[in-house]
Amino acid sequence: MEASLSVERYGGRGLPWFLDLINDVNEDYGDPEYQIDPRFADCPRVQDYRIGSYWDRTTDSKETLRFIDDRLNWAEKIIRQRIVMATQFYKRLNNWNLNGEPPTEPSLPF
Repeated sequence: MEASLSVERYGGRGLPWFLDLINDVNEDYGDPEYQIDPRFADCPRVQDYRIGSYWDRTTDSKETLRFIDDRLNWAEKIIRQRIVMATQFYKRLNNWNLNGEPPTEPSLPF
């Protein structure tokens, strides 16, 4: 309920990145040169929902809740992938031999 009120009143400001409508991940801003990040192409678009406005007294909580549920389901996949990557990074960093020889110039990736 709190997320629904935040989306309707403040555009999701203060909520996680995938519910922040002010800095929306798939907003194209009407500029043909501005392209949406391909990672967010399948993100549920705000325009597909009738999210009301608390200030205009045009709230439709059912649509807002449906939008939040759809965004949560979408973002869960990305968050799970990031958790796996962070875990792999942590394991590699934890197993790094800091007392060994530093890498040589030719072995560096750049």
